[in-house]
Amino acid sequence: MRGLTVRVTLAVLALVATLYFPTQRVGMAEAQTFNLEKAVMEAKTPADHEAIVSYYEKEAATAKDKAAEHHRLMEAYRTQSASPRGQGQPTMANHCQQLAQTYESIAKENTALAMAHRQMAQEAAQKK
Repeated sequence: MRGLTVRVTLAVLALVATLYFPTQRVGMAEAQTFNLEKAVMEAKTPADHEAIVSYYEKEAATAKDKAAEHHRLMEAYRTQSASPRGQGQPTMANHCQQLAQTYESIAKENTALAMAHRQMAQEAAQKK
């Protein structure tokens, strides 16, 4: 009986902890509240441009993570295709390769946008 009570108590504590502790969605809420179009249209001060830099740097990091994920998946599919049961895997590996390249391109473009706004921030600071 005591063992059952301990297991039930641990299960309840795990459920409470899961519901209580914040999840990664907190960062998503922050990103959704940042209005990039408005920020770009109204950017005048160095701080305004730095906020945009931060946004683009986060987007670049996310794209790099996705590219790395698809590179790993590509290798996994290629490994599977070497097995007798992996006949459809080369197509999947090609899809992952294309996605990885797309995400790498997105990361590169976001990094370029961040650098451009960093330059704008410096120029805005010099005008003061």
